[in-house]
Amino acid sequence: MKEYRIMLVAITAFVWGYALLAWAMRKSQEFARQRGTNFRTVIIRRGRHEQLATSKPTPVCEDITDNLLKFFELSSVSRSILRILAGSEETLSHADLTIKVNARLMRKGGRPVSEHDIRARVMNLMGASLAQLRNGQLSATAAGREVVSRLMTLQAAV
Repeated sequence: MKEYRIMLVAITAFVWGYALLAWAMRKSQEFARQRGTNFRTVIIRRGRHEQLATSKPTPVCEDITDNLLKFFELSSVSRSILRILAGSEETLSHADLTIKVNARLMRKGGRPVSEHDIRARVMNLMGASLAQLRNGQLSATAAGREVVSRLMTLQAAV
């Protein structure tokens, strides 16, 4: 009979603890809503090195091209991926591309990037028609090669 009471007390304590946790989570969400803040954005904070984006109007087509080139100047991983794909004579698998990108980043003192992150950036490049995937092999498109040649010209001028 004593074991039965101990088990009953333990179950009751567990249920009350769970109810208290649910109540606390609900109250924190209500508090965030009252402040006009999304609960998820309270948890996610801007990193030390991240900057807030400022929008710049692009009224003419030349500005759009300049902005695209500026993006690749600032995004070292995307730039490395596109340069490796454009400079490669043969097509590359995701694993081979990851190895080459990480080797380039390590030479320049950067940290290695996961294959998952590289796949996401390759998908962005494919969405912009700068890279292509055929039979599981990656390569740069003609537009991707053109972006790389313009980046090289910009770097040579600087």
